[in-house]
Amino acid sequence: MPERYIVFVLGAGASDPYGFPSGLGLRNEVCKDIRSGTAYDDVRNVFGINVSNSLPTFGSNLMNAGLSIDEWLGAHRRNDFKELGRFLISRCISRHEKILAFEKADHEKRHWYAKLWEKIRPRTLDELSSMNVTFITFNYDRSLEHALITMARATYCSNNDHESMVNSIPIIHVHGQLGRLEWQTSRDKLTIRKYGEERNASLEHRCDSGIHFLGDEAAESDFDIARAHLQRANEIHFLGFGFHPDNLKRFSIDQVKAEVISGTCIGIGSTEYESLSRRFGGRLFLKRMNIEGDEGYIHHMLDRLENSGTQY
Repeated sequence: MPERYIVFVLGAGASDPYGFPSGLGLRNEVCKDIRSGTAYDDVRNVFGINVSNSLPTFGSNLMNAGLSIDEWLGAHRRNDFKELGRFLISRCISRHEKILAFEKADHEKRHWYAKLWEKIRPRTLDELSSMNVTFITFNYDRSLEHALITMARATYCSNNDHESMVNSIPIIHVHGQLGRLEWQTSRDKLTIRKYGEERNASLEHRCDSGIHFLGDEAAESDFDIARAHLQRANEIHFLGFGFHPDNLKRFSIDQVKAEVISGTCIGIGSTEYESLSRRFGGRLFLKRMNIEGDEGYIHHMLDRLENSGTQY
């Protein structure tokens, strides 16, 4: 069987089945927190009253810019707004990290992490470290990592080190992440925050240092790592990804040599699709379907891989 190296690129739509907002949805939630006053106490306690008084200006400018919050802050020159924005993102993502969301997604047949695991998991725990699969995600949440460790522990009922094996699967957060889970190793020494941990403004502030924007040194380093994996890939699958031209440029996507480039494209019009197809040299194949479900992309993709005899 041919050996493949597969890279999954995850946009906001990939985390939607687990209760997380889209890019613009995150912006809207942050603005709602400011308008409703629910963010004021946390901001005042963490930064002081002077920063909390800047919240109306922050929220108004963010909404009027018409951009996602990470785009807006990446283009912003005010470092105080970037620091405030990291915290507001952190507190918003924190409240969406819920363990019960996985049960809900499973009940609604939207738990695509489980469907993927069913197809790609190796026979033994030790083989996890040699799986030819990498995940590149634009999402701040750790739902993928939590799902993988939960499924690994449930699948391989042994005394082996599940944590080190799951740690060996490359998961690259190009915009950073909301701290690290207690079992994760991290080159950046991120603050530990358990998945679904009760909200705490002080902890959320310590975790927000792991969130990156365009131009941040850490973000550029993660994009360098992501580009190396994309260059190595035989197959690339974009899931819940918006195909923003800036992100494709940062990936140096024109230089990838993958034979198969596929994914979902809900919300992408025919003109944009044709433009993307030309950019990928005719190798791009997108489906206007959800990621999850019996008729979703993951089901379609994995059945095709299984029938072709692909080995991970």
